[in-house]
Amino acid sequence: MTKILHLDASGRGGLGGIEPHGMYGSFSRRLSQHFMTEWLQQQPNGEVKYRDLGVNPPNPVNQAWIEAAFSREQTEQQKQDLAESDELVDELLWADLVVVGTPMYNFGLPANLKAWIDNIVRVRRTLVIDPNPADPKHPYIPVFKGKKLPVVVLSARGDHGMDVGGEFAYMNHLDPAIKTALGFIGIEEIYNIAIEHTAEGGEALENSVQSALTRSSALVTQLNQ
Repeated sequence: MTKILHLDASGRGGLGGIEPHGMYGSFSRRLSQHFMTEWLQQQPNGEVKYRDLGVNPPNPVNQAWIEAAFSREQTEQQKQDLAESDELVDELLWADLVVVGTPMYNFGLPANLKAWIDNIVRVRRTLVIDPNPADPKHPYIPVFKGKKLPVVVLSARGDHGMDVGGEFAYMNHLDPAIKTALGFIGIEEIYNIAIEHTAEGGEALENSVQSALTRSSALVTQLNQ
């Protein structure tokens, strides 16, 4: 039985292209919902924890958070300051698979997903300090290194040509940011599927939606083999 952490980060509700929301619905939510539906059809006993970052965004890192995270002996107040972060890290440690539905905002991460990343990339939780590091400039041991934890990033963006090798791939700061941050804590198996043309609409968008849905279904089958 696979334990799945499902995150949605869109500020939009509803499902893009489906009434009553239509073009005003979230295409990343539509893609992540499709993936989860397909997964649970193939593995109906899968256990899911769902967190809607768009509706309930994590608190951003602040001074109290930083002081608590780097304190060797935390006070009760500091433990409270990190309670939400601890919960988010515990969910990630629990999971066998992470599914992230996210839009691209201004070429990068939406603030709520960035806040989630900032809360789970954390010294003494997902990064252990090596007392005798081979490289003193990088004294951290990633907690997830060597562990199998696939992450599926299902995104939507207004423009096009932003996949690897695409004409505008250099403008895609969403997928590389996720890859870099999660890679730092040892999560290296990341899959990316995106719906494009959401600003343009029409046939270009519909073709992109159908392509992304098809690729998502194929990825479900691949990961279940």
